[in-house]
Amino acid sequence: MRNLICALLVLAGALALPAHAAVRVATPLSVKADIAALSVCDPTGAPNELVIASSFTLPRIDNVSPACPLTVRVNAGVRSGMAAAWVRPKKLTFTGAGEWGYLSTLAAQDIAVQNTRVAGPGVSQQANILIGSYAGVRSQRIRIENVDFVGTWKGVGFAGVDDGQIVGNRFVGTISDAINVANAQRVRVEGNDAKNFAAPNYGDHPDCIQVFTSAGLGPTTGIVIRYNKCSGQYAQGIFVQNPGAAYLANITIEGNTVEAGQVRGVSLDTTAQASVVRSNTVSTWSTETRWQSSIFAGGAGITRSCNTVAAHLQWPAVVDPC
Repeated sequence: MRNLICALLVLAGALALPAHAAVRVATPLSVKADIAALSVCDPTGAPNELVIASSFTLPRIDNVSPACPLTVRVNAGVRSGMAAAWVRPKKLTFTGAGEWGYLSTLAAQDIAVQNTRVAGPGVSQQANILIGSYAGVRSQRIRIENVDFVGTWKGVGFAGVDDGQIVGNRFVGTISDAINVANAQRVRVEGNDAKNFAAPNYGDHPDCIQVFTSAGLGPTTGIVIRYNKCSGQYAQGIFVQNPGAAYLANITIEGNTVEAGQVRGVSLDTTAQASVVRSNTVSTWSTETRWQSSIFAGGAGITRSCNTVAAHLQWPAVVDPC
């Protein structure tokens, strides 16, 4: 009897042991099956992991919605990316010591790209990380954080995103814009550093941060652009425009440092409502002789204070009252 009781206690203890996060190593042919297999959740909330241990392109997979959070990790010395956007994914984190090429999710929820490297050039004139809407469904709760972008065509593109963060990333050698945000609501762009832009080769100029609207795709509101650094001979700084004649409001541009080769160091469309431009510092690239990079923010719905534009050649410094 004693042996039976001991055996039952051991069995009960084994059954009570918590599950642990599962790890699977993906191959080009197994990715879909691997994701489907990672369906048992760790009770502590630790994410399961799909490891990319060899260089290959991820196929398009729609409706990736694991029962528990899933981390997709690219190993050191490995390059991966997507052949096409994943539609309607949820609860995914892309990370790792290797590098990613093109990553795109549409109508996504709870997606993060963090603590990794993204290298270009990627898809011509597209962002290497592109998050957007699909069939009228917007992406929600998106975070791009602590990523090194090297030689990308564009860095990050948000189009139809609500509740997003682009925080603490570094952009070097970008061909076009480092960060694009369009038709978005409640997005924080903070603590990013964009520099050494490549010479543009298609008649455009790169923006460090560009925010814009499109007709019929909803308002752009609640955008915070704070404590970013931007420098480049070919660069335009922070450019917020309203070409779609949509509702543009609650834009905060604060504490940014810009050294630009283009005339617009900081620019906020005059149609913006309930918006603030304050404590920004703008200077002109030293070899630029055509103009002084400056701040353009003069609409009736814009409060402007404590900004500084450095003197350049024959142009004097401009300091806004605090």
